[in-house]
Amino acid sequence: MSEDFYEPDSEAEEKTKRKIEYSSITDCIKSLIITAYHHFEPEGEKHYSYDPSTNKIVPYDRSLPLGIHLKGLVMRNSSPQIKDVQGLEFISQNMLKFNIDLTTEEEAVTQEFELPIYEMFVGGWRHSKQAWAIAMNIIKKHKLNTLTDYIVFPHGFKPRRTKERIEKMLIILLDKKDLQKIEEWFRENVKKLIPSEEELVPTAVVEEEEEIPRVVPPEVKPLTLKLVPSTAEAKPPESTAVIPQPQREELVKIYLLDMRLPSKYLVQEIEVRDGEEIRKWNGASREVASRLETIRREAYEKISRIFTMAGSSGMWIAVSDEAVREAYEISRWVRKKLKESGIEKIKNIDVDKTYGIDVIEIYMKPDDAKKILERAIETLSQDIEELNKRIAEAEKTNNRNALRRLQNSLEFKKALVEVFKKKLSQLT
Repeated sequence: MSEDFYEPDSEAEEKTKRKIEYSSITDCIKSLIITAYHHFEPEGEKHYSYDPSTNKIVPYDRSLPLGIHLKGLVMRNSSPQIKDVQGLEFISQNMLKFNIDLTTEEEAVTQEFELPIYEMFVGGWRHSKQAWAIAMNIIKKHKLNTLTDYIVFPHGFKPRRTKERIEKMLIILLDKKDLQKIEEWFRENVKKLIPSEEELVPTAVVEEEEEIPRVVPPEVKPLTLKLVPSTAEAKPPESTAVIPQPQREELVKIYLLDMRLPSKYLVQEIEVRDGEEIRKWNGASREVASRLETIRREAYEKISRIFTMAGSSGMWIAVSDEAVREAYEISRWVRKKLKESGIEKIKNIDVDKTYGIDVIEIYMKPDDAKKILERAIETLSQDIEELNKRIAEAEKTNNRNALRRLQNSLEFKKALVEVFKKKLSQLT
C-alpha cells in the first residue's frame, strides 16, 4: 500500500504518521478529515508546527516558532454537488467546517474555512481488509492516484472507536481548487508571523530570579619583609609576586536585565486522547493567552529601546542609570497589564511576586567590560544596517506604515548605540 493511501486507525500507522513531514497545509487537512470522519466522533483536532529551516509542517514541537492548530467538524452539506471524475460519480453530501489557528510567541491569527467532501460509496465486501483492497483497486484501475486536479484517498467508517470492523467504505475526493484559497491564506500568514531575523526581538527571559553578587575586590595589604640576621652568607630573598587587584573605582559598572514574563502556554489546557497529548485553548483561556502574547510583544519592544543583547552571550545589558529607571517603569506597566489580563482568575498566581523586570548591577574588570561593550555595539550596528536595507525596500514599495515603524526603530537603535560607544570610549 502506498504512503498516500492507508487505514488511519492502526497502531503502526500512528507511529509512521508521526515521522511524516508535510509540505503543505493540504496534507494536514487530509489528516484532519481522516480523524473527524467517523460516526463515533464527527469532529477532529490536529496540532502541528512549522519548521522555517525546511519549510515543512511537522508534528507539534514547542521549540519551533510557529504552531498550527486545526479543529473541524464534518457536517451535512446543504448544497451537494456531483463530480464526474474518470467515469466515476462523486457527490459532496458532507463538508468539513474547520478553523486553522497559527500562533507564535508574539501573536496569533485564526480563520474559518468550509471544504466540500466528495465521496463515492464502495460496496461488495464482507470484511475490513477486503473493503480496503476493493477501494485501492478502484483507485488504481481508474488512475485516480495520478490526477493533478484532485486528491483521492479511501476511508473506512467505524461505528465505535474500539471496534476493528468498519461499517462503511468510501473513496474521498478533494478538489484542489477548493484548497487553493486555504493554501494561499496559509503561506501569506506564515510570512507575516515569521518575519526576517532583523525584526525579531531576542527572547532572553530569565526563568528564575538569581541574585548576582557584586564583585568587591579584596583589601590589598602592604607586603612586610622581616629581616633576620644570620652569620651565614646572606642569600638574596626569593621574589614574592603580588597580583594587584583593581580597586572599586577601577571596575566598570554594567546593568544586567532580569525579565520574567508569562507566555500563552501557561494557560494552555492539556488533554490526553488515545495516549496523545493535545494542547489547546478554550473560551476564557484563549482570550487570556492572546492578551499575554500582546503584553510580551509590547514589553520586548519597550525594553529593546534601552537594553540590547551583547552578541551571542545571551545577556541583555545597559550602561546608563536612565535605562534602569525606564526598566522599572516598564515593570510596573507589565504587572498592571497582567492583572488586567485575567491570568490570576485562571491560574493561582501572585503577579507581583512572580513576574516583572529587575535590573542587576554588576562590576567588571575593564578588559572584560570592553569585550561585552564591543559585542553590544556590533549587535546594534548590524541591526542598524538591516533596518536601513528594509527602509530602502519600504520606500520602493511606498509602504508608509512599514516605513514609519522602521524609521522609528532606527532612531532608537542609533541613540542606543551612541550610548554604548560613549561608555566604551571612557575605557580606552
